[in-house]
Amino acid sequence: PLVGVSAAPLDDSIYTWHANIRGPEGTLYHGGVFHMQITFPKNYPCSPPDIQLFSDIPHPNVFGRRLCLDMFEKHSSLWYEGWTSAYTVEAILIQLQSFLFEVPSKKKVAAAKVKVASDDASIAERDIYRDAVDEANSFKCT
Repeated sequence: PLVGVSAAPLDDSIYTWHANIRGPEGTLYHGGVFHMQITFPKNYPCSPPDIQLFSDIPHPNVFGRRLCLDMFEKHSSLWYEGWTSAYTVEAILIQLQSFLFEVPSKKKVAAAKVKVASDDASIAERDIYRDAVDEANSFKCT
């Protein structure tokens, strides 16, 4: 079993999975369990799945409930970019966990359009991430 990630298909569709990623210890996301839906196209693994988040994650590559990541882009002209059929569900979840939950730098926080007064910056940044953890933990599957 993998530490901090899990996924399983829904009872009514093998193409729609519910996944969880735990915020790693030592990060601002620690203590959060972030839920998402993975929808696989009929031609998976030739085409990438669609990921929809069920809670907000303050990150410069998250727009609303959608992720914007190279690994989900179809066919790049460069062999080392974009989607590859070698990605398994396990590989996707591990990459998402390490990418989304890395310790954010001030530059990334600014890119995520988190604007706070300089005196209160570290407190406000922690509050933003704590709110994201609280929202993730309040999610209930329906």
